[in-house]
Amino acid sequence: MALPLAEECLRGYQQTMGEEHEETLSAMLKLSDVHYELRNYDEALPLARRVLEAQRRTLGNEHFETQASINRVALLLDEGLGDQEAALPLYAEVTAGNRRALGNEHPETLTGIFNQG
Repeated sequence: MALPLAEECLRGYQQTMGEEHEETLSAMLKLSDVHYELRNYDEALPLARRVLEAQRRTLGNEHFETQASINRVALLLDEGLGDQEAALPLYAEVTAGNRRALGNEHPETLTGIFNQG
């Protein structure tokens, strides 16, 4: 039930707001999350990557939403698809960004360090 509604929502935002509007990206993330919950990792990953690419262009690499999307892609690769090798550079990128923005002792930074191990 959630999947068709999430797909419909994304199509509506794409048509009315455009591909890189924040509402469209939010709907795309929600659809990615639905696929993740259904264990459709091959469907979730391309959506999460599209959001990340758009956020890198529109928000920049240091923005907290971009950092969260980098982490989301890393988790999909690592935990969803079992490709830790592909996820490690992304975890390292998130950890470096968190160190700069939040400091070495912040829980988000520490979680990123843990994810690299």
